[in-house]
Formats: sequence, C-alpha cells, structure tokens
Amino acid sequence: MKQLLIAAASLGLAFALPVSTLAQDNAASQPAQPTAYADLVAAMQDGIDQEMVIDNQLAVVRSLWQADPNMVAAEAAYPGLFDAMIDAGRPIITRHSQEIQDEYRPRYVAALAEALTEQEAARIAEFYRSPLGAKMLGGLSRTMDGRAMIEGGIANGEIDMRDFDTDIRKSAGQIVGALSAQEQAELVRLFTTDPALMKMNGLQAIVLPIRAEMEKAAMAPARQKEIEAAIETAAERHIAGG
Repeated sequence: MKQLLIAAASLGLAFALPVSTLAQDNAASQPAQPTAYADLVAAMQDGIDQEMVIDNQLAVVRSLWQADPNMVAAEAAYPGLFDAMIDAGRPIITRHSQEIQDEYRPRYVAALAEALTEQEAARIAEFYRSPLGAKMLGGLSRTMDGRAMIEGGIANGEIDMRDFDTDIRKSAGQIVGALSAQEQAELVRLFTTDPALMKMNGLQAIVLPIRAEMEKAAMAPARQKEIEAAIETAAERHIAGG
C-alpha cells in the first residue's frame, strides 16, 4: 500500500517547478475560461510552496559550490560572492520559468482531459485542496530539491531522466513517511474506494513524461548559457568591487 501512497505523492511532484527555474506568476498565465482540467492543474500548482522549492534548489546549488575548494576560496576572499551570483541569475530564471509554464500548461490540461471526465478532475482537485491533500503538497514543498537532476545536469550538461526518477521517488517517500499512521490509512481508504482518486496512479504515466520534457526544456543550452553569462558577469563585478 505504501507504493500506492507514493504514487499519489508523485503525481503532485509533476507540477513543481523545473530544477533550473526559480519563480512564476500563476495568476498571469491562467486560461481565461478555466475548465475542470485547468482547475486540477491549478489545484496542484497552487498547493505547492514554490518559494520553498526554490530555496531547496538554491541550497543544493550552494552546497555544490561549498564542496568546490576553488569556489570556497573565492567566497572567502570576496564575501558575498555566492549571493551575488545567485541574485544575478534569478531574474533570467524567473523569465524562463514563466515561458516554460505557459508552454506546457496546455499540454497538462489536454493530457488530463484525455484521461478523466470533468467530474473526476473536479474530485481530484477537491482532494488536493482538502487538508490531507494540502498536507501532501506541503510535504512536497519541503522535500523536493532536485539534487540528483542538478548534480547530473552540471556533470553531464543535460537532464538524465533516471536522475529525475530518483528525485521524484526520494521526495515522494519522504512525504509519505511524514504522514501519521491514521493519515496513511485514510489515504489508502480514499485511493481504493473513491472512483476518481483510484485513477491517480494511472495519471503518473500521463503527466510525468510531460514534466520530464519540462526539465529538459529548462536545461536547454541557450537558457543555460544566458544564466551562466549573467552569473559570470556578476562574479566579475563583485570581485572588482562593483
């Protein structure tokens, strides 16, 4: 039964930000006439504390810098260097995030429309807005850091979907582990008796491939080069005392 719970948690993970993005404006890009499927996407995205996910990802980046003796020496010689570099990349990453979210949201909506009735989509959205569903999404916010993808992307220059799967499973397992026995029992009851919620396990096969494409788009060479150039310029200015 634990795998059933992990599957439900993993579905929510599909709607967190890609690892190289840092912020988004959900309200600016919602469809003018939202359907039940668009509302389901919104329910999962809105339940995630995107700023916390950002903090998790930035903590990973900082930890990688702190593991590099050359970077540590540079920070020691020019205190605040790490902060300057992160701050320089943030506006560009914010813009990239909005572009990717706008591009892929219709695909999520269309995929869900193929798999669910409007009533089923509304029921699953209701679950994610319930106290228990919100707790699962809150757990996602605390645990998703994309470490495997970030480390793999830096090492290989691209996202390996095995790293993506590693991050998803690690975070989902932590989410389930943080639930009480009573909460886990209630989720098992819901996922094995509610017709709409019983479909959640199958939705993973539909939405996670789209999320995987988002990860690759976020790591596109042109985007990464723009971020890297901004960070390099900020580092040079900081070292020069500018």
